[in-house]
Amino acid sequence: MNFKETITGKFNIAVRRKLLQLLDAAAYGLKIEDYRKAIAELWCFSQQVAEWVEDSDPDHWANALFPRERYGELHSNCAKSFNSWILEACNLPIVQMVDHIKVQIMEMMYKRRNEAS
Repeated sequence: MNFKETITGKFNIAVRRKLLQLLDAAAYGLKIEDYRKAIAELWCFSQQVAEWVEDSDPDHWANALFPRERYGELHSNCAKSFNSWILEACNLPIVQMVDHIKVQIMEMMYKRRNEAS
């Protein structure tokens, strides 16, 4: 059962909207304090809903509780990100440049496979 199904029919529309806002705050907050504040407010509205949220493994869906780095490097532009990643290869002749980038990709895949294991 999902969160919307849990609160449907039990609360009026205004309370449901507030509960959904608090769930969003708990899920997308970047700091543990943001998560705790949203959960504390949930307890004020409904103990049953707050317990359901806390029992739903928030370390799998709440940014603040996620055990590892949730996102990699963020850039506003994919081309800018790629260009900064291949910066060392840019001044090489084309054959060496392609080979250098290939090695970078292979190293990245190897590292990610090991981290996933």
